[in-house]
Amino acid sequence: MVKANMIVKVQRHSQRYDGNNNAIGDPEFQDVATGVHAFVRYVTGQLRQEEPGLLPTSTHIVRMQNTVGVLRPNDPALSKPDRIVLNGRPYQVDAIDDIQFPGLYQIQLSADMR
Repeated sequence: MVKANMIVKVQRHSQRYDGNNNAIGDPEFQDVATGVHAFVRYVTGQLRQEEPGLLPTSTHIVRMQNTVGVLRPNDPALSKPDRIVLNGRPYQVDAIDDIQFPGLYQIQLSADMR
């Protein structure tokens, strides 16, 4: 059983193409997974002391099952990092830790300015 306190949505920046492989419109974020149960924590000063490996830009930590299709920000298949939507607000995926909790991703998010 995984503790969850929020339902989130995962989005990926992608381009649509027609039958002749011509780009249609501007690239936009498409839903990859919706209705994903996750445990979300706001990054506070105390949390930064407890977990010194947090990035300086991190605002939230999300834990979710590793079966959700979130890709690492440095994945060559991505043009831009994935986005996770919390309570209607978009956040950028900055780092994914799959070692600390087997079977779970611990994802660091920052404010999405795109």
